[in-house]
Amino acid sequence: MVDMVSYRRPRGQRRIPPARWRAPADPYGTAHRKARATLMARLAITGPWPCPLCGQAMFAWMGRALHLHHSNPAAKLAGLPGDQLAHGLCNIRAIPNWPRRTRESSFHPP
Repeated sequence: MVDMVSYRRPRGQRRIPPARWRAPADPYGTAHRKARATLMARLAITGPWPCPLCGQAMFAWMGRALHLHHSNPAAKLAGLPGDQLAHGLCNIRAIPNWPRRTRESSFHPP
């Protein structure tokens, strides 16, 4: 049988596909990274800011737990980077059709 994978690997190592077959390690573009870095630097200088979604304090030491948030949904649809920081969990909860688990099962016995 012919192996459909077109790359070779040394014996005993895992098969890792070439980089062109994998998703990029950082899917965000340069504009996104620059906007987030600028806002994180301003947050570190000026102190805690309130989260625009929940109102709780955000600190620079939270790092990756802070996401770049779009205050205008039209900007997100246009592909522009966000313009403010928000807690990661708040930002994910703000997505309208985000799949949520329910406690009730979809199977109901007769």
